[in-house]
Amino acid sequence: MSNDLDKKGFQKRLRINTNENYEVAYWTNKFGVTKEQLEEAIDAAESNLASEVQKALSIRKNFNYNLHTNQAENNQMLS
Repeated sequence: MSNDLDKKGFQKRLRINTNENYEVAYWTNKFGVTKEQLEEAIDAAESNLASEVQKALSIRKNFNYNLHTNQAENNQMLS
């Protein structure tokens, strides 16, 4: 599959290619993450499939939310 910008078919949006700046810009904007976070999610998903990366990001956000929520609750209990 070529990286021709004029060919933006369904297949182009199934996988994330972090070697292409325009794709990094698209996916970081779509997911609301940095390039580093995107690369970490690809590593965590062990795949560059967008659906798998999105799941990895979702799990990470939920984990971070729960971690911060629990810390805030613990801090309130100590006060």
